[in-house]
Amino acid sequence: MGAYMPLSDVASHAKVVLDICDINALLPKDEPIDYASVKQIYEEGGNSVKGDGSIRTIAGFARTERDEAIWNDYVSYYGDPTWLDTFAMSAIEGTGAFAGEPDLVRRQGIQKGIQNQIMIAYAIHELVVALNNAADGNFDIDSGAPHNWDEGWAFYHGDAPGCGPFATADKRGDNFGTGSAVNDALAMAFTTGVEALAAGDAAAARAASEEIVRQMTITYLQATIRYANKVDSALAKGDTGSARVSQAEGWAFYRVIEPLVAGVNHQVAAAVASRLDLSMGDPQPGTAAMVMGALPSVYAGLGISPGDIGTLNEDDLFVAAPAGIVEGEDPDVDAVVAAYRAVFDSTVQFDDKIPYLEDAESLRDTHTEYAAAAESFGGISLEPVAVVIDGDRAEVTYNVLFGGSVTYSDLAGDAVKVDGVWMVSRDRFCGFMASARVSCPSS
Repeated sequence: MGAYMPLSDVASHAKVVLDICDINALLPKDEPIDYASVKQIYEEGGNSVKGDGSIRTIAGFARTERDEAIWNDYVSYYGDPTWLDTFAMSAIEGTGAFAGEPDLVRRQGIQKGIQNQIMIAYAIHELVVALNNAADGNFDIDSGAPHNWDEGWAFYHGDAPGCGPFATADKRGDNFGTGSAVNDALAMAFTTGVEALAAGDAAAARAASEEIVRQMTITYLQATIRYANKVDSALAKGDTGSARVSQAEGWAFYRVIEPLVAGVNHQVAAAVASRLDLSMGDPQPGTAAMVMGALPSVYAGLGISPGDIGTLNEDDLFVAAPAGIVEGEDPDVDAVVAAYRAVFDSTVQFDDKIPYLEDAESLRDTHTEYAAAAESFGGISLEPVAVVIDGDRAEVTYNVLFGGSVTYSDLAGDAVKVDGVWMVSRDRFCGFMASARVSCPSS
């Protein structure tokens, strides 16, 4: 089965991926979708026959409530014991976030919701069951921990790897210049794990399972970034319909890893979801810059390096616009930039902000709360990218950085000149504090 050799018989399990092939064949881009037939295959299957003669189905897995590691984290995060089925069925039936959406948008929810969300969860579930069996001392090749481990690969790769998560990993590897690195590493980790289980080494198998989850996470970080970029690319061309399709696709991919991202930094997870979740609004310009800026802040917590992700290779690559300010050309512009950098940088001592902040002393406690809240983001700062001076007032365009990475770009602000000094007004400062969920005292 590809680069992995199962120790037990998982031939029937590997045929579940054929159901996905059948579903994908019912999702044309340029013809009406037969949703009833899609639902029938999802619920009834047809390719994977169990030993007792019953049919193994994708919906059967997605609708089963369970109490186990990793699974419980997802249930808690999404607040839904059958979050996988809820998403897939909303796309199939055109309900929830997919209500009123066109076929091309629902198509992404169905395809990526099943091929990626459900099948990745299915594979990880089997690894957890394998580790539980190992903890109970059940290392039987055909019915114990090694067999469950084999099932994990069967659901990831299957009889038709082009229809399963395996294909997604290779596609994203091509997009980011990492090639087959994820799938190569997964085959090695799966092999290491099953050999450990066959030898009764539960600890080594657990380490292999952690590496498997890490590698899978790389794929879906790449996917989230790519489709955030495609949102901006479509909007730049005035194609809001394609932007919505890419938003749906990015959201479906992101949900595979969203609770893992939240486990490192809940605010970053929510910020990314706010741009991709269909229920939170239409596609927005600046999505790429926000996502590309926010996600790197959680890489280390996920055990991932920028090199693991690679570099997105697209004809239209949307990142935050570089600063268009040349320091030293205009002393007023330089003074505004200095004020913004000092006042809004959470790591700058408050006494150093006082010269640039209106009514500063009344805001000392607010700054203390802001600095504490910003620690979870690796620090918050603002970087002006454009300043337009108009007498004693300046219009400022700026980026917001979390942990030194651009998270929000091209936001609008202002500064005022008081007694010859450029300052940030109390209202401007408190408005930004409110966005960081920090309150200012009444004036």
